[in-house]
Amino acid sequence: MTRISLLQALTQWQLWPLPLKQAPSLIEKVPNGLTNENYLIKAQGKLYKLRINSPYSAMLGIDRTREHAICDLLAPHQVAPRLIYSSPNYTYSVFEWVEGRTWTKDDFENPQQVKKLLELVKKFQAINTQGTITSLDYAKHLNCYYIELQKQPNNTLISSQQLEQYRRFAAKLDSAQASPSWPPPLLTHHDITADNIIESVNGPVLIDWEYAAMGHPHFDALCVNKLSHSKEKLSDLLAEMLYWVETFWYALNDSPENKPITE
Repeated sequence: MTRISLLQALTQWQLWPLPLKQAPSLIEKVPNGLTNENYLIKAQGKLYKLRINSPYSAMLGIDRTREHAICDLLAPHQVAPRLIYSSPNYTYSVFEWVEGRTWTKDDFENPQQVKKLLELVKKFQAINTQGTITSLDYAKHLNCYYIELQKQPNNTLISSQQLEQYRRFAAKLDSAQASPSWPPPLLTHHDITADNIIESVNGPVLIDWEYAAMGHPHFDALCVNKLSHSKEKLSDLLAEMLYWVETFWYALNDSPENKPITE
C-alpha cells in the first residue's frame, strides 16, 4: 500500500460525514506517532485528528477493518476518540480530537493515575462485543513478524541466538494457546503506552486502537504493570510474549527497508 499524502487526504474532505462548508485547515503535525503520521486539523471551529496510516500496516499485523469495527463499538463508552471516517482502502482516517495532555512516565509513577488506567481497562473489557470482534492469535502474529525479519538480512537488531530463543518460546506459546487453561479472550488494546493515553477532563482516554482485538485478558494489565514498575506478577509466559512482540516490532520498524514508517 502506498502512503497517501496529507494534501490528498485533505482534498477529500467532502467525503467525510461532517457538515463542512469548506476545506479543513492544518494546525500542526502531532508528534510521537511511531506507526502513522498524525495531524491536528480544524474545520468550522472544531478540531479533528487526521491520521495517515502506515503503508506497512499488514506487515505489522494491523487489521484496519477490525480497528474500524472496534472504534464503532467503543463510540458510546467514552474510552476512545470517535472514528469519523476511514478511506475505503484505509489509507487515512479522521477522528474526533481529544482535548487534554498526553501521559508521561510520571503518570505511571502515580498510583492514582495507574488505578484510573486499570479501571479504564476493566471498563472496555466489560463491553459485550457480541462476537463481532475477531481474536488475535499471538503465535501466528509473532510468527508473521519472525517471517518478515527473516526477509530482511540488513536488520542487525535481532541476533541468530535471539531467533533461536524465540523458536523455543514459540513452541511453548503454541502449546499454551491450545490448552483448555488458556483464558477466554476479552477486548484488548495491545498497545498501552504513555503516548497513547490522553488525560482528558473526564479521565484517561486511549487512542490508536489499531492493534486491538479480542485477546488475553491480562495483556493490557501486564503492559500497565510493566510501565508502572509494579511488582504484581501476572504470568511469566505472558511477560515473555510481550517481550517478543516488542522486540520484533521495534526491529521491524528500525529496518532500513521500513524507515518510512517513522519520521
